[in-house]
Amino acid sequence: MNIVGGDFGRRNVKIFTGQKMFHFSSVVGEARERNLDNGYVRGDLEVQFEGEKYYVGDLAERESDFRRYMMTKHKHHDDTKLLALTALHQAGVTEVRLITGLPVNSHKEENKKKLKQLLQDRHEITVNGEKKTIIIMSVDITVEGGLPFGANPRMD
Repeated sequence: MNIVGGDFGRRNVKIFTGQKMFHFSSVVGEARERNLDNGYVRGDLEVQFEGEKYYVGDLAERESDFRRYMMTKHKHHDDTKLLALTALHQAGVTEVRLITGLPVNSHKEENKKKLKQLLQDRHEITVNGEKKTIIIMSVDITVEGGLPFGANPRMD
């Protein structure tokens, strides 16, 4: 099992496997038929999940008429799950212990519980035609941005 750190933020999704870092824009949009399909360029993410098709990241920015950003009060919603699974797919991990964060103002037991319930499970997702099963064995939640303070605490 891999231990992976993920940040599913308002601007970018970032995931670190311990060896590699992956990131893309936190944008989700509807997929549509493209008249000119010249394959995928770097950063293009065409996703199929739970019977729906989406564009994620740069592709959503370019091609979706109705794109949405991670400008929500809480992170326990379907776009977080879609972005997290897309990132894990890109990182090449299939069985994972996920560590993520919540902003300090929403770092409450109820929010942590809902986010864990959302993510912890067995999921099937296809990104750019490659189908994977991702099993999130456990989810640990810390305070977003707390690591730099913990690495260099100051007492003044």
